[in-house]
Amino acid sequence: MTITQDFDDALWEHKLQNCTFTLKNVREQSIIDNPVKYSRVIDATDKWRTHKLENSFTVKLSDGAHMRFEHGWLWDRASVPKFLQNLLSPDGTDDIAYCIHDMLYVEKKTTRKFADKEMLKWAKAMKQTSRWSLRNIDIHVRYYGVRLFGRFVWK
Repeated sequence: MTITQDFDDALWEHKLQNCTFTLKNVREQSIIDNPVKYSRVIDATDKWRTHKLENSFTVKLSDGAHMRFEHGWLWDRASVPKFLQNLLSPDGTDDIAYCIHDMLYVEKKTTRKFADKEMLKWAKAMKQTSRWSLRNIDIHVRYYGVRLFGRFVWK
């Protein structure tokens, strides 16, 4: 890595930390680089895959509230059961939607319905798909999945 690359990486990290992502700007920002950086945490006791956030960032939710994500926060990304992972990959460009959703579920400062709708809105903002595309179907399957089964985690 050259000095210029180090400077560019440091500048990008500074911009990421001082940027507030919104539903309007998140897609544009993600074209440059995915706003969510993470590493996998290997722990045999976890039921789902656990990941650690490697950067800090702020999002402005659709209701105007700001949510800050700090380096080191643990979450499971898209919680897709193993038997469905061939159809619904837990990996994707819309990690920010699942990060927000998991934080809302952990904090429980909103309703579960708001948390689920927020996930849907952010996933749509990241994918920017047409109504009948496969990606849009994928987003809605995930949304209805959390609407049906999220109550077991919310309690």
